[in-house]
Amino acid sequence: MILQQSDQSSPFQFCELSDGDAVLWISAKAPAWAYESSHCLQAFKFLSPNSEGQALTLQRLALFKPIIRGEKWTLVQKGELNAKESPYPEEADHINLSIRIENLERQLLRLSSQQEVTLRELRLQVQTNQEEINRLLSLNRKPG
Repeated sequence: MILQQSDQSSPFQFCELSDGDAVLWISAKAPAWAYESSHCLQAFKFLSPNSEGQALTLQRLALFKPIIRGEKWTLVQKGELNAKESPYPEEADHINLSIRIENLERQLLRLSSQQEVTLRELRLQVQTNQEEINRLLSLNRKPG
């Protein structure tokens, strides 16, 4: 995708950065057709599957590198759009990590409980064996 400066009205806005790169975003008040345009589909990745008809929020600007500084740029990194109701990727990662931690805590609790039961059984077995050993020792000590 090639980006050129234009005086025409557009739902897309861009800004040339001091290093010559340019960033592109879609206006918050853009009409619905703008999100379905070929320009939008080329410049942005939609993070939410089936986001048709949903309000979208910009998560990452599309990044362009200059072909002719100040006049023409080429797309190097797509921007990202996501449904407003969807969590940001960082939030989704946080939610997934929280779920994993909760599952690990449950697993640890279950394993700890199993370990306590096993220890009680072993103590009981050791006590029973000790009693048998004491009985055998007492039989060997009796004068015969």
